[in-house]
Amino acid sequence: MPDTIDINISPVIETVALTIQPNLTTINVNTITGGGGAVDSVNALTGVVVLTQDTVLDGSTFKQYSLTEKNKLAGIAAGAEVNVNADWNAVSGDAQILNKPTIPAAQVNSDWNAVSGVAQILNKPSIPDVSTLVPYTGATANVDLGTHKLLAEDLDINHASGSGDAATITKGGNGEALKVVKTSGSGNAASITGGVTLLDELHLTTDLADAYISSAPTWNAKQNALAYTPYRFVQTSQTTHSGTTAETIIATATIAGGTFNSSDVMKVIWQLTRPSGGVSGGTIRVRINTSNTLTGAISIAQNTLTTFPFQGTGIRTFTLQGGNLIGFPIQNAFTDFSVNNFTAFNTTYNTANTLYVFFTLALATSSDSVTLTLANITN
Repeated sequence: MPDTIDINISPVIETVALTIQPNLTTINVNTITGGGGAVDSVNALTGVVVLTQDTVLDGSTFKQYSLTEKNKLAGIAAGAEVNVNADWNAVSGDAQILNKPTIPAAQVNSDWNAVSGVAQILNKPSIPDVSTLVPYTGATANVDLGTHKLLAEDLDINHASGSGDAATITKGGNGEALKVVKTSGSGNAASITGGVTLLDELHLTTDLADAYISSAPTWNAKQNALAYTPYRFVQTSQTTHSGTTAETIIATATIAGGTFNSSDVMKVIWQLTRPSGGVSGGTIRVRINTSNTLTGAISIAQNTLTTFPFQGTGIRTFTLQGGNLIGFPIQNAFTDFSVNNFTAFNTTYNTANTLYVFFTLALATSSDSVTLTLANITN
């Protein structure tokens, strides 16, 4: 008999019966693994059972994986997570959108009247008020009315037939080529019924109801007449002079430079009264000077009173030619008379300078009395 006895058992609870014989020295009890041996039942299997994954059922804790599931797990990258919807307002977590762009404020409609904010229009042009302007309904070509306002009949140009232009105004440089001013009243500021040709500018500051210009000299004369302002000096006070025999100024007229032109005339009229009871005479003189003083003044007319009672009117006329004042040669006279073979009175008078005209009285006796009732100068 061998000295060693091997007993093999499965890793389950088994009943092992041992019969020990004399001279047995070693008994080995071995646990075997794997199939072998009959069992009552494993997963409904009986007999010699060999278990596979297909015969092992899922437990409550440990689960089996199918081949499909294994393949799916093998295709998932390390660290993969479940997808979630992105949320623009999320500030953390898987739904947060990183590096979002800054979106400017929504655009608004521009507002012409806005003075601030995104609706304001910068550098707006200044637009003139046209609410009171009447639409122009005349010619549709070559018309530039600028900012001028036209009302009905303010501008009426009718070129019904014939050749040439009804109106052509062309000018360069400063000033107006045509200026017609009329602020009130009836009628036209300018009325031209026939043709008119001007070589230079035409300025009208008053009504020109009828103008016919056939030559440049005629036009110049009419233009001067239109721009001419008459001069008139009238002393109407009853100025009585007495008490001295010295020549005394009774009235003074100041003619500003430019008042008279180089081809003008100057009319001088005076009136004297000497009441009854006078005992002597006196002399009235008309003098001129370039300064407001009797010293150095030149006499251009005079009259001596020798009788009483007395009242007389003096009328003298002078012409301006070439910078000179020319008149009747006889100084001691009330009026101008036409004479032959005489040398006219002549004195220098530059119309650009101010001229002073004096009416003076010099009595023969200081106790006498003479009244200047009128002193008049016109051109």
